[in-house]
Amino acid sequence: MHSSNLEKYTKQELISILQKSEQARENLEFLLENINGISWEFDLISDNFNYVSSNAERILGYKRDEWSNLKSWENMIYEEDKADTVTYCQQEIEKGESHFMEYRMVKKNGDIIWVIDSITLGRNSEGSVVKLYGFIIDVTPRKLLQLELEKKSKLLEFQAQYDNLTELPNRTLFIDRLNEAVQSAKKNKTKLALIFMDIDDFKKVNDTMGHHVGDELLREVSGRVLPLVNENNTFARLGGDEFTIILQDTISQEDIISLASKIIKLFEVPFFIDAKEFYSSCSLGISIYKESNNAKNLLKYADIAMYKAKSMGKNNFQICTK
Repeated sequence: MHSSNLEKYTKQELISILQKSEQARENLEFLLENINGISWEFDLISDNFNYVSSNAERILGYKRDEWSNLKSWENMIYEEDKADTVTYCQQEIEKGESHFMEYRMVKKNGDIIWVIDSITLGRNSEGSVVKLYGFIIDVTPRKLLQLELEKKSKLLEFQAQYDNLTELPNRTLFIDRLNEAVQSAKKNKTKLALIFMDIDDFKKVNDTMGHHVGDELLREVSGRVLPLVNENNTFARLGGDEFTIILQDTISQEDIISLASKIIKLFEVPFFIDAKEFYSSCSLGISIYKESNNAKNLLKYADIAMYKAKSMGKNNFQICTK
């Protein structure tokens, strides 16, 4: 309020204005001290907190005098979040941008809370940033709920695309990837093959040794075969004791035969499940992509070849020539 403007007020009016101004200041201080958050002011020139609301002690356990320089704030940040939080804050200040950050803080008693820190920049008459004004809000309940929902969402997404027993891609994801592989082979004129694998006499294992042994056998089979399949290909469980392998790498028929032979050989090592030793075997059917094929036929021909392997005494592989 300029002095030239004050002249138009009477003494009583000036007293009234000052009283209202004082009341406004008291109301603001009351709000800052009692709202469920921590308000603060930091001086960049002196590297000191000019002000921290008293409820900082209630929320974090640190008294006002423990908020000294920037380092004291950094020491309250959860170790895993510290570097990124401090770096981001410094970058935004250098850009002259007000900003907010979400990170974890460690209370004086060791408890960890999630907070949102909203930061506004204060400038001097020359436009340089000299102060920071911030407000820290404890958002732990909301954040924990968000993380739980995200965890459940990821679990549902995983269950929709992966087999719960072996954690391999399930039939749904396999079909998607097979369709993509066929389209890629058609577009890029690359080679593609499909292996269909079935465990021999699996029903007998379930009937004589129990379904829990059968489940463990499926897990062990997947664990043995998976290392043979590189990351560019897909090893999936269709259901029951049926597995498939999509081979998208540049492959020759000799490479396919070599892989099939290695899979057959894996079963020469006995399985130890439920304190019992026993042997198993598998039958493989192989189909090779041709321009006239589609994903449905590729799977169909591999299935036909697998049943041919079964009919020829099991524990072998056959290649469909269609």
